Amino acid sequence: ENAHDIILFIDIDGKIIEANKAAVKAYGYAYEELLSINIRDIRDDWNYTKQQMKQANQKGIFFEAVHRRKNGSYFQVEISSQGITMGNKRILLSIVRDITERKQGEKKIFESQAKYRSLFMNMSSGYAYYRVLYNDKGISADLEFTEVNEAFEKMFGMAKTHIIGRNHSELFPTSKDILIKNIRKYENALSRGESVHIDEVFLNDSNKWLSIALYSPNKKHIVTIVTDITHSKQSEIKLIAAKESAEAANKSKSEFLANMSHEIRTPINGMVGMLDLTLLTDLNEEQKDNLITAKSCANALLEIINDILDFSRMEAGKMVIEDVSFNMKELIEEIVKMHSPRVIEKGLELNYAFSSAIPQFLIGDPNRLRQILNNLISNAIKFTVDGDITIRVKKILDIDDAVELKFTVSDTGIGIASENIERLFKNFSQIDSSFTKRNGGTGLGLAISKQLVEMMGGQIWVESKEGKGSTFYFILKLKIGNQAIEKTRQLPQILKTAKSIKILLVEDDAINQKVIMKMLEKKGHIVKTANNGKEALALFEERKYDAILMDIQMPEMDGIEAARKIREKEDQNDHTPIIALTAYALQGDRDKLLSLGLDDYVSKPIHMDELFYILDRITLGKEKWRGSMPDRVELCDNGEVLFTDKKQSRSETQIISILSQIIQFIQEIETAMESNDFVIIENMAHDIKTIANKIDAGEIKNAAFKTELAARRGNLTDAMKYIEQVKHEFKIYRESIV
Repeated sequence: ENAHDIILFIDIDGKIIEANKAAVKAYGYAYEELLSINIRDIRDDWNYTKQQMKQANQKGIFFEAVHRRKNGSYFQVEISSQGITMGNKRILLSIVRDITERKQGEKKIFESQAKYRSLFMNMSSGYAYYRVLYNDKGISADLEFTEVNEAFEKMFGMAKTHIIGRNHSELFPTSKDILIKNIRKYENALSRGESVHIDEVFLNDSNKWLSIALYSPNKKHIVTIVTDITHSKQSEIKLIAAKESAEAANKSKSEFLANMSHEIRTPINGMVGMLDLTLLTDLNEEQKDNLITAKSCANALLEIINDILDFSRMEAGKMVIEDVSFNMKELIEEIVKMHSPRVIEKGLELNYAFSSAIPQFLIGDPNRLRQILNNLISNAIKFTVDGDITIRVKKILDIDDAVELKFTVSDTGIGIASENIERLFKNFSQIDSSFTKRNGGTGLGLAISKQLVEMMGGQIWVESKEGKGSTFYFILKLKIGNQAIEKTRQLPQILKTAKSIKILLVEDDAINQKVIMKMLEKKGHIVKTANNGKEALALFEERKYDAILMDIQMPEMDGIEAARKIREKEDQNDHTPIIALTAYALQGDRDKLLSLGLDDYVSKPIHMDELFYILDRITLGKEKWRGSMPDRVELCDNGEVLFTDKKQSRSETQIISILSQIIQFIQEIETAMESNDFVIIENMAHDIKTIANKIDAGEIKNAAFKTELAARRGNLTDAMKYIEQVKHEFKIYRESIV
């Protein structure tokens, strides 16, 4: 009576003889009315009713139907009817359940399925639904197509009727393992309902590049969404080829710059060396002053090649601006003095005005400021036939502990047409080719000057009229210097060494050979010379030398080949130091040379103190100099040699902190390996690689990099092997610094 489902007792003729409260409520009839009607009045469709009643009476029946309420409305029902005996009379017991809501839900699901099926079947990407086929061991072995869309048919040139029911390995024999391997690899992720993406794969069967998304709606089925990326991949391949071509061209340019550096720096090295040697002789003050000026001019000659090298460094983003204290007035006077001979030679006047309000010492990059002014003044002299050139430096603003200065370089030269002014500061831009052919130039000076001014936080511009001269302006903000330390020009001095050594000097340039030999002999060393690698090799076989100074670029046999052959011939227990002497001045050359078996590096033009220091350090041993001398000599971006102390490069506290981080990262990797989390393994290995590089722990860095690559490939075995190598190298490094 109180059941939620409708319960009816019906006789064999279909008359309702009993009903519960749920029936009265569902059909809308009063209890008495309900007992006076036949089941025919409730059923929407009477077809097969007699047959159903007979079946229900004999065996019982379960079916769905539509029933009608008193008000004429309909609702769907699920009926379980069973024949029973009551007294001596046979009747039917029917339990009726209203399934309207369930049917509406099923309808929505069906409509949703139809909508998404339509979406999958009509989308532009290929869609395929597979049944997973397992081998005897329960491991996925193949896939059987159960559904594909039109895009899949078009993508692979196969009809749907040809695909459905066939195995993936049958239709794609040469690529059959791609999907299966990934299904096995990402089995856990797929079982959790996660999607797996294969970014790119090449199918030999169809000669296509594809991107594939995998999803598993249940354990026995796999869905794939396949996107044809052949066009974009081909474009990428073309871009990579273009990039490699550009890199090759850039490499050729770098080699050209290195060769240019060598060709120009070699004769300059001879000039500077001879000037230094002459300055060591007895000279009167006028002679000394003239030679010092000549040396300044020789150094200025380096600006030609420095323009090219600076441009290359700027392109690579490696240009560095320094902040040092310098005497601004002294700098301007040196620049003016350096250009005076050329001005006098052309019959021009050179004037300069320096504001007395400018502090004596400022903080900035005097070398780059000199470079900018040299460019502007050189151009002014070059393009002025008669008249004058004026240089002005004026303070225009005081800002806290800094000043803003305005630099002006004006001339009465040929001037610049208004339509050409925009081209002035562009790379390799020369406005009047007919004139510049008579005057030369790289076409880089103003472009480099503009970039330098902007790197120092300033701005540069020009005002000019054709035939009436030009005026270049630039503004810089410079901090006021705290220390008033004036630099005095010191003449080079060579003190006799306490220990004379035998040196083999290998140099093909006669002037450089003469200059370096004189320097070394004045120091008290014994020098033997060779003109190329072959001669050096022959002399090395004849006798033992304490050190070899090896030029790199030489005829017949270059310095690299000669050094390699010397290393092959020498006794392993009697190492002969080889120091590279070369005009190469590009970043990275030093490391390359040292990796080829040389012991150190000196760039040309050679500074005597640097050469003597390196010889002393290498030949007398590091122990003597420990604590008082630098640990190594490095080649800076500007081609200069820099003394650094490796042990002092990072404090003990910093190194301990970095080592603690590495320990933590190793522990996180080992934890990630237990759960096969390749993302964490890769990220932690990358972090170890980065911080190991900061403390020059090359072996740790290399092992971490191998771990990172193994994790990226999903190779847990290799990752475990390489992390053990990281731990081993870490232990060695930690013990080495204790």
